[in-house]
Amino acid sequence: MNPQENYQAILVQLKKEHKELKKSDDLYVFIRLITGIAMVVCVFFALMYPSLILWMAFFSSLVLFVIMVVKHGRLRYRLRHTKALIRINQGELAYLDGDFSAFDAGNQFRDPSHLFAEDLDLFGDRSLFQRVNRSSTQKGREKLAKELAANDFSEVEFKQTGIHELSEMLHWRQNVLALSAQLDDQKTE
Repeated sequence: MNPQENYQAILVQLKKEHKELKKSDDLYVFIRLITGIAMVVCVFFALMYPSLILWMAFFSSLVLFVIMVVKHGRLRYRLRHTKALIRINQGELAYLDGDFSAFDAGNQFRDPSHLFAEDLDLFGDRSLFQRVNRSSTQKGREKLAKELAANDFSEVEFKQTGIHELSEMLHWRQNVLALSAQLDDQKTE
């Protein structure tokens, strides 16, 4: 299977999963609403007509509400993670079609005084940085920019071995990217 077919197949599966998660999300919202209303009604009637059964119903509703909040939080995490994976695969498909706009061009790392950076198009639109950068954190982008600008050949074989190993771990790489993108999104919120 070529990379385009692979990303497309992953994207189809992720969109299906996202649709199912969205349905579950809507259901959790509805259950939480009903449970919240039940709690209010139970408290109202328990205060007007004191009864052990009404208080037990209130506490049962409260426990159910807390359980729903926790489960809904986990579901929302999976929903955000799936959404991030969809964005990653859409970006890769666009890249394979020649559209690099989903990836940082590294313009902030341009240095006109650098001996060869401009000649080799290390940074900027359609640059080497934009073609290889898959980092989702500022520190990762800075590290990549430093490595490209350094032009250090001393550990080429070591780096090639690492790249080869990671190239065979598509799902793991994408999950790490999705997780780091979510953490980065939380920092900016």
